[in-house]
Amino acid sequence: SATLARTRTMEFLAKHLYQWALYPDVESTEHGVIGKLITEAQAHALNYKRPMLSPMSVAAQTAFVFAILLTFMYLLNRWSLQRDADPEAGTERSFDFWRVKMENLSGIGIVIYTIVMTVLIIDWVMSLNITWYSSVWGLKFLVGQGYGVLALGVLSVILLSKYEPIKTILRTTEQHDLGKFMFAFVMLNIYLAFSQFLIIWSGNLPEEIPWYLDRIRGHWGIIVGVVNDESQKRLLGTLGTDLTGHTVVLGYGPVGKACVRELLLAEQRIAVVAEHQEDVANIRSLKDNHGPYATYGSPADPDILKRANVELAHSVVVCTDDDTTTLIAALNVRNLSPTVRIVVSVNRPELKTTLRAAGVTYVASPGDMGGRLCANAAFQPEVANAIEDLSESLDSEPRFIKLAGGRSSEQALSFDVDQD
Repeated sequence: SATLARTRTMEFLAKHLYQWALYPDVESTEHGVIGKLITEAQAHALNYKRPMLSPMSVAAQTAFVFAILLTFMYLLNRWSLQRDADPEAGTERSFDFWRVKMENLSGIGIVIYTIVMTVLIIDWVMSLNITWYSSVWGLKFLVGQGYGVLALGVLSVILLSKYEPIKTILRTTEQHDLGKFMFAFVMLNIYLAFSQFLIIWSGNLPEEIPWYLDRIRGHWGIIVGVVNDESQKRLLGTLGTDLTGHTVVLGYGPVGKACVRELLLAEQRIAVVAEHQEDVANIRSLKDNHGPYATYGSPADPDILKRANVELAHSVVVCTDDDTTTLIAALNVRNLSPTVRIVVSVNRPELKTTLRAAGVTYVASPGDMGGRLCANAAFQPEVANAIEDLSESLDSEPRFIKLAGGRSSEQALSFDVDQD
């Protein structure tokens, strides 16, 4: 029958995973030692732990634990439905009655859950290595469960924070508080893991250290190294981006920082190439939930430009601190993408003609523009007033106005001013 087949399958798998299932009695354990299938230490642990770790004992413990957990689940679900159907629902008396009733069960339930989960973890996880002993093994899994549920909850509310009414309720401050709460769970998990390792390392007892030696000498280090390396590459943006139709900002000096800030205010998709690695973290922290794509390297390096996906970008802003690097970067961008819009900021105005001949769409010189601004401020007071309004209202929503002043559209200046 199907039930018998499932039983046989579980028995087969158990014998391949657990020594207590393969050697369920003293006689089979002795045969295992004689046949050199298990060590003396494993045989001793099997015989010593047999009252708890044997097929019948583990099955009985598992059934008992699930019976307790299902009872708690049944009672809480039943009371929840009864509370919803309570004729006095919504009153303070009804609220207090059901709150106290559920709290009384849940309070003792947490203690019971801790005990029964520890039993299950010993039976089904720690017993994978019959000689392994740990007094905090169950607690580590309980902390991991809490951390996993918390991470899922935080991820859910962060995604919902893009929409009302959660968008108004879950402000940046509350999001940071959730992050700190998760960090506390991470530190608790680290504390339990390291304290266990430190005690076993300091004792250096032969019956305790094999569990760690297997992981230190085995291939776990390779797995951890690969995962850490992958995470580091993602944080530093060295894996590239799949953004399309975006704006690439090459350089993160004073002009680059101002450009990135304005693009983020306009809610544009951007990719930033900084020349220094330490700037990547600062760029990624500019947004509340997740920052723009950022990487580091020479803006003139074609491989770095491909990493920022300039081939599929809408426009590229080149604003490095060195004009030579700016010129080379602009040429490489045009070579990679013949149609992309290239905007360049240079310190020397005399390079404008050269850059335009190289295929640059628009060239700006901060010094030249600063001189024009001062001149306009001297003869057009509204320009100075616009700048003063801007400096006093950084938190206001900006809009763009154009002060032509009778000049051509190419020479016209644009300023951000407050809507008021």
